[in-house]
Amino acid sequence: MTPTTTSATATTAADESPHVGDSPLPGRFPPPPELTSGGEQLLQRLDARVNRAVAQLMDSLSWRAMMEAEDAGLSSGVLREVYREVIWFFSAVIESGLVMSGKLAWVDTRLMRELVEHLAEETLHRKTAMDGYLALGGTSKGVEDPMSPSAFAVASVWRGLERMASPLTYLGAMLLFEASTPQLCQPLSTRLKSIGVSAVGAHHVNLHATADVEHSALFRRWIVRLVNRDPAAAAAMEYGMDCMAAVYPQPVFDAAYARAAAQPADVEPFPVRSRMPADAAAV
Repeated sequence: MTPTTTSATATTAADESPHVGDSPLPGRFPPPPELTSGGEQLLQRLDARVNRAVAQLMDSLSWRAMMEAEDAGLSSGVLREVYREVIWFFSAVIESGLVMSGKLAWVDTRLMRELVEHLAEETLHRKTAMDGYLALGGTSKGVEDPMSPSAFAVASVWRGLERMASPLTYLGAMLLFEASTPQLCQPLSTRLKSIGVSAVGAHHVNLHATADVEHSALFRRWIVRLVNRDPAAAAAMEYGMDCMAAVYPQPVFDAAYARAAAQPADVEPFPVRSRMPADAAAV
């Protein structure tokens, strides 16, 4: 048996073990490039899907109203209602995410541990969303209302992935959250500062402008690792992201805008910059 054959056999056995690190063990050859391309190719497709979702949102009326409205009250009102959407669907994401993470223990025990630790951090963010919602004029009763259809759709996707799909879908679905949030929160953070939104009202946005960069890296690393190990895993991860992209982010922001912009018929539509369509109030 040649050294090359022995190395390839050792690499395959090690990759199937949930207890082996990423770095080659002493005496191991690194895997040849063709064995690592599958995960990277998938990640490129997922990144492109995230970027399309972000671009679509940024070209929408709801985003432009939040970023460009001359009425600062409208901008903060849209954010307030986005916070309410997050509060409504948050428990479904955490609870279903924990179930899927647990199932992934049979794929890799380290993966399960890191995903659970990530969710433990995320659990704290419901409070920051609630604090922001109240700081921007929301009420405790407001989050006790039946959740909006858009928030219900997000929650339903997470419950559905948990019950009816591979737990690997979790990685793609969560990557859409974690990779899109910094792209949205970084410019939004600047906008909130410029219109004088309070520190409490802006904290959830400011937090996610930086924290989710690290969280995104976690999911990106595992996606590449698992697909390099088993190329068949790619389909489930793409499916998870596609399911999430059907309900987030634009439907959530559109629903938030619709509530924030609702005005009596005798009130003038909010003033916005020239990029806003002339018939914006009727949309």
